Amino acid sequence: MTREELLLRSISRTARLIEIGASVSPIAPKRDGWDTRTIDAGSKEELIEKYRESIPDRISNIEDVDFVWRDGLLLDAIPDEYHGTFDAFVASHVIEHMPDMVAFLQCAETLVKPALGTFILAIPDKRYCFDYFRQPTMTNEVLASHKESRSRHSASTTFGFYGYTASAEGLPTWETRLPLKNFSFAHPIEYAYGKFLEHDEGAPYTDIHAWHFTPASFRLLMLELARLGLTDWRIDDLNPAGFEFHAWLSLGARDRIGGLSEEEVSAQRISLLKQMLGDLKEQIDQLVMD
Repeated sequence: MTREELLLRSISRTARLIEIGASVSPIAPKRDGWDTRTIDAGSKEELIEKYRESIPDRISNIEDVDFVWRDGLLLDAIPDEYHGTFDAFVASHVIEHMPDMVAFLQCAETLVKPALGTFILAIPDKRYCFDYFRQPTMTNEVLASHKESRSRHSASTTFGFYGYTASAEGLPTWETRLPLKNFSFAHPIEYAYGKFLEHDEGAPYTDIHAWHFTPASFRLLMLELARLGLTDWRIDDLNPAGFEFHAWLSLGARDRIGGLSEEEVSAQRISLLKQMLGDLKEQIDQLVMD
């Protein structure tokens, strides 16, 4: 199966889809017969111009954009008549960019059919990409951004991205189990500090990775957000796939996880925290120490 076929494995061709950030790599392109509406940061013409110089061989993949989202809540960019009408929401390498991840998850809930909608995610695995040296995102960080209703990344997040983005063996991403020794930073620390100092909350949005996950850390985050009543998405399946992992989510987490006892939730949290440390041990095991 292709990557696209794998992600859409449970979706019928008759399904009504909405895909965000498809850009030059749509998962469910209209040209292949999918009934898809697309959300992006610019129109088709704007995206072609954006990528014309950097990846000219891929601009032919860009399709018409149905909803342009530049600021505010995602729902603000999508007319009310579309809310609750989609069978599935598709987001490939998007969630890690969202300044307010909780708001993003809640918007996805509103857009899909009540009780029936599916959320399909492809998420970079921080152990196998340029986020290698970043720590896994914990729930407290996500809660802080939601409390502030962030629509821009913070100065701290900006410094972290520019200060610690790295390549290994000259690669921005790599397959699992590759021994790693030769790392290099994408930017000198002075550049990161300059970005920190010039950070302006009122400036146009800058697209960077705000969040960093391993499979277990993502499971932990979703469990804790559901327990707090902040999302109704629950993970049905999650599979590693090279430098990323794929997650298939359905609705019903608030009732399912909210109904667990404190002891049951604590046991699950501790188990996932242990698994997260195991994920990080796998990452460290790749490392060739000097």
